Amino acid sequence: MLKILFITHYSSLYGANKSLINLLEGIKHHNVKPFVVIPEKGDLGEYLENHNIPYLIHQFNWWCGVEAQMPRKKFRNLIFKFERWKENLKRKKFNNSQLSSLKLKLGNFNPDFVHSNSSVFNFGLLYAIKYCIPHIWHLRESQEHYHFQWYHNTNFINKTFKKSDVVITVSCFLREYYSRKNNIRNSKVLYNGVLSYKDLLKLDELRKLKTESVDEALVFGIVGLLHPKKGQEEAIKSFAIVNKNYPRARLIIVGEGDQNRLRKLVEELKLTSSVEFFGHLKDPYEAFLTMDICLMCSRMEGMGRVTLEAMASGIPVIGYREGGTIELIEENITGLFYEFDHNKLAEKMIYLIENREQRIKMGEIAREIFEKKYTSEIYAENFMKILENYKK
Repeated sequence: MLKILFITHYSSLYGANKSLINLLEGIKHHNVKPFVVIPEKGDLGEYLENHNIPYLIHQFNWWCGVEAQMPRKKFRNLIFKFERWKENLKRKKFNNSQLSSLKLKLGNFNPDFVHSNSSVFNFGLLYAIKYCIPHIWHLRESQEHYHFQWYHNTNFINKTFKKSDVVITVSCFLREYYSRKNNIRNSKVLYNGVLSYKDLLKLDELRKLKTESVDEALVFGIVGLLHPKKGQEEAIKSFAIVNKNYPRARLIIVGEGDQNRLRKLVEELKLTSSVEFFGHLKDPYEAFLTMDICLMCSRMEGMGRVTLEAMASGIPVIGYREGGTIELIEENITGLFYEFDHNKLAEKMIYLIENREQRIKMGEIAREIFEKKYTSEIYAENFMKILENYKK
């Protein structure tokens, strides 16, 4: 039996951890024994408990984050650099001190692989090196997407990545991104799976119960953490244009975060009766079953889990032509692309309102493609092939 130690950097159920869950669901059919390390219990800990997946709580530091801008004045700049150097030293010492502690906590669990679930920490690699275990680095995001900055210089980052035995990226876009920025060669592309085949069939049954909206009352939706890079403002501005011609149309905004800025914009554009905030949903398909069209306005998206969830739900996606989104949408077949700004997005939204048959056909094809390429079973099977090829 293959033993894999999975380490993740937060305990909420957002994209990276949802994708980890889908991987755990899939590999249980491949004679794999997983063990998961999380920094605190949270929703992920509850999920692992409910599904009898062994885990433990262990603290470690990231090696990137949101940093303050460097002061312009030379003297203050030097102080800033010195303080940052001291902070980095503390982070490094803490992580090193936690390696043997984690080993003790794991007891008799001696993994064949250590899997790091994100690019934002190097603790998993440090553990793998110390105890001579092959390391898998699963890169799911670009640093620019969340305005992250490395705490170390580029040369150190590049050398560290190269120490990993296996590097996986969730899209060709990310493979090229890390090849260009960090000189990572020979990474393997593994698209996420977001739903098991069994759950996909259940979703089909729920979709059959959905009452189809008349064209003038179509529901647009945008799903994701409320963050400037996710494009909720752009979605609201584009919807304001659509709403002038189709006042019965609605926009739903799904995701956790500060709503104040977005609610203020909705009020300014006089859309309060047409825009609804759903907040965070543990089951995102509650929202997708409400929508007729999904908007993917995110910039520098590593892959775009939301796009796949929409495809599974049988609805077309209008996506910004950038990042991993380009690899998931087939233009005029499963959805549409837009560029530049909210005016162009509004044009695409109106086009799908006015072309009902094409809109419905796009959703049907998207659902078929999802079944062939993006289930949890396919995800796990391709993951296991990567490990098998490494062992050879």
